[in-house]
Amino acid sequence: MKTGSKLPDKRLKKLREQCGLTQEQVKNKIGCDLKTYRSWEKDGNYPSADYLIELSQLFGVSTDYLLGISDYTNIGNKEMSETTGLSEYAIDILRAINSNRPGGEMYPQLLSIIISSSYFEKLIFQIRKYAMDIEKLKLELEQGSSEDIALIETLSYTYRAGKFGVSDVLGDMLDEIVPVPPILSKRGVING
Repeated sequence: MKTGSKLPDKRLKKLREQCGLTQEQVKNKIGCDLKTYRSWEKDGNYPSADYLIELSQLFGVSTDYLLGISDYTNIGNKEMSETTGLSEYAIDILRAINSNRPGGEMYPQLLSIIISSSYFEKLIFQIRKYAMDIEKLKLELEQGSSEDIALIETLSYTYRAGKFGVSDVLGDMLDEIVPVPPILSKRGVING
Protein backbone atom coordinates (compact mmCIF):
# COMPACT_ATOMS: atom_id res chain seq x y z
CA MET A 1 0.00 0.00 0.00
CA LYS A 2 1.35 3.40 -0.92
CA THR A 3 1.08 6.26 1.45
CA GLY A 4 0.33 9.78 0.28
CA SER A 5 1.31 13.13 1.68
CA LYS A 6 -1.59 13.05 4.13
CA LEU A 7 -2.87 10.68 6.83
CA PRO A 8 -5.61 8.33 5.59
CA ASP A 9 -8.98 10.07 5.53
CA LYS A 10 -10.91 9.82 8.83
CA ARG A 11 -8.69 7.04 10.29
CA LEU A 12 -7.53 9.12 13.25
CA LYS A 13 -11.06 10.39 13.94
CA LYS A 14 -12.48 6.86 13.75
CA LEU A 15 -9.90 5.56 16.24
CA ARG A 16 -10.58 8.44 18.61
CA GLU A 17 -14.34 7.85 18.45
CA GLN A 18 -13.91 4.09 18.95
CA CYS A 19 -12.02 4.88 22.16
CA GLY A 20 -14.79 7.26 23.24
CA LEU A 21 -12.43 10.22 23.46
CA THR A 22 -12.88 13.86 22.55
CA GLN A 23 -10.22 15.80 20.67
CA GLU A 24 -9.51 17.65 23.93
CA GLN A 25 -8.92 14.36 25.79
CA VAL A 26 -6.55 13.06 23.11
CA LYS A 27 -4.66 16.37 23.18
CA ASN A 28 -4.28 16.09 26.94
CA LYS A 29 -3.15 12.45 26.83
CA ILE A 30 -0.42 12.98 24.23
CA GLY A 31 0.58 16.51 25.22
CA CYS A 32 0.07 18.49 22.02
CA ASP A 33 -2.04 21.59 21.48
CA LEU A 34 -5.63 21.29 20.27
CA LYS A 35 -5.07 23.15 17.01
CA THR A 36 -2.26 20.75 16.07
CA TYR A 37 -4.33 17.66 16.86
CA ARG A 38 -7.29 19.01 14.90
CA SER A 39 -5.04 19.57 11.89
CA TRP A 40 -3.97 15.92 11.99
CA GLU A 41 -7.55 14.71 12.20
CA LYS A 42 -9.23 17.20 9.86
CA ASP A 43 -6.55 18.02 7.31
CA GLY A 44 -4.57 14.77 7.52
CA ASN A 45 -1.32 16.53 8.40
CA TYR A 46 1.42 14.19 9.63
CA PRO A 47 2.29 14.32 13.33
CA SER A 48 5.93 14.31 14.36
CA ALA A 49 7.50 10.91 15.11
CA ASP A 50 7.10 11.45 18.87
CA TYR A 51 3.39 12.24 18.57
CA LEU A 52 2.90 9.43 16.09
CA ILE A 53 4.25 6.98 18.66
CA GLU A 54 2.04 8.51 21.38
CA LEU A 55 -1.05 8.17 19.15
CA SER A 56 -0.10 4.61 18.27
CA GLN A 57 0.16 3.66 21.94
CA LEU A 58 -3.00 5.55 22.91
CA PHE A 59 -5.13 3.87 20.25
CA GLY A 60 -3.39 0.48 20.39
CA VAL A 61 -2.51 0.41 16.69
CA SER A 62 0.71 0.34 14.72
CA THR A 63 2.28 3.50 13.36
CA ASP A 64 2.07 1.85 9.92
CA TYR A 65 -1.70 1.76 10.32
CA LEU A 66 -1.86 5.43 11.34
CA LEU A 67 0.28 6.45 8.37
CA GLY A 68 -1.72 4.36 5.90
CA ILE A 69 1.19 2.05 5.09
CA SER A 70 -0.90 -0.91 6.27
CA ASP A 71 -4.60 -1.60 6.66
CA TYR A 72 -3.83 -3.88 9.60
CA THR A 73 -4.04 -2.21 13.00
CA ASN A 74 -1.40 -4.56 14.42
CA ILE A 75 1.80 -5.41 12.54
CA GLY A 76 1.53 -9.10 13.45
CA ASN A 77 -2.07 -9.34 12.22
CA LYS A 78 -1.09 -9.12 8.56
CA GLU A 79 1.19 -12.15 8.70
CA MET A 80 -1.26 -14.09 10.85
CA SER A 81 -4.09 -13.25 8.46
CA GLU A 82 -2.08 -14.31 5.42
CA THR A 83 -1.03 -17.54 7.15
CA THR A 84 -4.36 -18.57 8.66
CA GLY A 85 -6.96 -16.81 6.52
CA LEU A 86 -8.50 -15.31 9.65
CA SER A 87 -9.94 -11.80 9.44
CA GLU A 88 -8.24 -9.08 11.43
CA TYR A 89 -11.34 -8.92 13.61
CA ALA A 90 -11.01 -12.63 14.45
CA ILE A 91 -7.31 -12.16 15.22
CA ASP A 92 -8.08 -9.22 17.49
CA ILE A 93 -10.66 -11.34 19.33
CA LEU A 94 -8.08 -14.07 19.85
CA ARG A 95 -5.59 -11.50 21.17
CA ALA A 96 -8.19 -9.98 23.50
CA ILE A 97 -9.43 -13.27 24.95
CA ASN A 98 -6.39 -13.59 27.16
CA SER A 99 -6.48 -10.10 28.58
CA ASN A 100 -10.08 -8.95 28.87
CA ARG A 101 -11.89 -11.67 30.78
CA PRO A 102 -11.55 -13.00 34.29
CA GLY A 103 -9.96 -16.43 34.01
CA GLY A 104 -9.09 -15.56 30.41
CA GLU A 105 -5.79 -17.39 30.65
CA MET A 106 -7.72 -20.64 30.11
CA TYR A 107 -9.24 -19.59 26.78
CA PRO A 108 -6.06 -19.93 24.68
CA GLN A 109 -5.46 -23.40 26.13
CA LEU A 110 -9.06 -24.40 25.42
CA LEU A 111 -8.89 -23.03 21.86
CA SER A 112 -5.66 -24.93 21.30
CA ILE A 113 -7.25 -28.16 22.54
CA ILE A 114 -10.33 -27.65 20.36
CA ILE A 115 -8.33 -26.83 17.23
CA SER A 116 -5.96 -29.76 17.71
CA SER A 117 -8.82 -32.21 18.33
CA SER A 118 -9.20 -34.90 15.69
CA TYR A 119 -12.86 -33.84 15.42
CA PHE A 120 -12.16 -30.17 14.68
CA GLU A 121 -11.79 -30.65 10.92
CA LYS A 122 -15.01 -32.70 10.85
CA LEU A 123 -16.81 -29.98 12.79
CA ILE A 124 -15.62 -27.28 10.40
CA PHE A 125 -16.68 -29.43 7.44
CA GLN A 126 -20.15 -29.95 8.92
CA ILE A 127 -20.54 -26.26 9.70
CA ARG A 128 -19.61 -25.47 6.10
CA LYS A 129 -22.03 -28.15 4.82
CA TYR A 130 -24.74 -26.79 7.11
CA ALA A 131 -24.19 -23.26 5.80
CA MET A 132 -24.33 -24.49 2.19
CA ASP A 133 -27.53 -26.46 2.90
CA ILE A 134 -29.15 -23.42 4.49
CA GLU A 135 -28.23 -21.32 1.44
CA LYS A 136 -29.71 -24.02 -0.81
CA LEU A 137 -32.90 -24.03 1.27
CA LYS A 138 -33.13 -20.23 1.06
CA LEU A 139 -32.86 -20.48 -2.72
CA GLU A 140 -35.61 -23.10 -2.80
CA LEU A 141 -37.83 -20.85 -0.69
CA GLU A 142 -37.18 -17.89 -2.99
CA GLN A 143 -38.08 -20.03 -6.00
CA GLY A 144 -41.19 -21.32 -4.27
CA SER A 145 -40.20 -24.98 -4.54
CA SER A 146 -40.25 -25.58 -0.79
CA GLU A 147 -42.76 -24.84 1.94
CA ASP A 148 -42.24 -22.07 4.49
CA ILE A 149 -42.32 -24.65 7.27
CA ALA A 150 -38.89 -25.84 6.12
CA LEU A 151 -37.36 -22.47 6.99
CA ILE A 152 -38.93 -22.56 10.44
CA GLU A 153 -37.59 -26.08 10.96
CA THR A 154 -34.04 -25.03 10.04
CA LEU A 155 -34.13 -22.56 12.90
CA SER A 156 -34.79 -25.40 15.32
CA TYR A 157 -31.69 -26.77 16.99
CA THR A 158 -33.18 -30.26 17.07
CA TYR A 159 -33.82 -30.19 13.35
CA ARG A 160 -30.33 -28.87 12.59
CA ALA A 161 -28.69 -31.44 14.82
CA GLY A 162 -30.75 -34.30 13.40
CA LYS A 163 -30.50 -33.30 9.75
CA PHE A 164 -26.87 -32.26 9.68
CA GLY A 165 -25.36 -34.38 12.46
CA VAL A 166 -23.86 -31.34 14.17
CA SER A 167 -24.54 -32.68 17.65
CA ASP A 168 -22.74 -35.98 16.89
CA VAL A 169 -19.47 -34.32 15.92
CA LEU A 170 -19.69 -31.77 18.73
CA GLY A 171 -20.45 -34.56 21.20
CA ASP A 172 -17.49 -36.61 19.98
CA MET A 173 -15.24 -33.57 20.12
CA LEU A 174 -16.34 -32.76 23.65
CA ASP A 175 -15.85 -36.39 24.71
CA GLU A 176 -12.28 -36.21 23.41
CA ILE A 177 -11.56 -32.88 25.09
CA VAL A 178 -13.31 -33.64 28.39
CA PRO A 179 -13.69 -37.43 28.72
CA VAL A 180 -16.73 -38.59 30.64
CA PRO A 181 -15.68 -40.26 33.89
CA PRO A 182 -16.47 -44.00 33.65
CA ILE A 183 -18.53 -43.87 36.84
CA LEU A 184 -21.06 -41.48 35.23
CA SER A 185 -21.40 -43.68 32.15
CA LYS A 186 -21.95 -46.82 34.27
CA ARG A 187 -24.69 -45.14 36.32
CA GLY A 188 -26.45 -43.96 33.16
CA VAL A 189 -26.10 -40.30 34.12
CA ILE A 190 -24.40 -39.70 30.77
CA ASN A 191 -24.78 -42.05 27.87
CA GLY A 192 -21.60 -42.40 25.93
